[in-house]
Amino acid sequence: KTYPYSHHTPRRGLTSTAALLLASAMSLAVVSASAAEAIELKAKWPVGQRTVTRITLDQDQQILGAPTGPMNQKMNQVQEVAVDVVRKLDGGGLDLEIQFLAMKMDMKMGSVTALSYDSSKPNAASGANPLTDIMDKFVGSTLFMELDAQGEVVAVEGLEDMMKGLSGA
Repeated sequence: KTYPYSHHTPRRGLTSTAALLLASAMSLAVVSASAAEAIELKAKWPVGQRTVTRITLDQDQQILGAPTGPMNQKMNQVQEVAVDVVRKLDGGGLDLEIQFLAMKMDMKMGSVTALSYDSSKPNAASGANPLTDIMDKFVGSTLFMELDAQGEVVAVEGLEDMMKGLSGA
């Protein structure tokens, strides 16, 4: 989805999650019917545009070392991440701003809900689960990244400040 751009002060930064998201979005490849022919697709990043990506992870696993015998764990996690193209740099690179907009996570261990978190709802159990306090601080955090003309990450800013904020939780 593309949304109107709003002005932000240019800075740089990125987490590994956002780096993975951007790297995968920028280096898509489509293989034709004959596997020998690959077509490289490159994302276009128009200055002033915002791209919002929703990442969904569904995980089912069986834990074998539980004292009561094998236990099933189910987790569903959803993150929404926005990437704003702040400006084009000399030489063809880009300044990007990455903001973590929303997060939802539900985890069950056996039949017991171990965690249920939704950033769109106030955290009534604040302090009861340290993980929800960390998630509260993660949502809304912003990082800044500089890409070169080939789309490679050159600089990241804001990661240290974000990690300091998260460790305080």
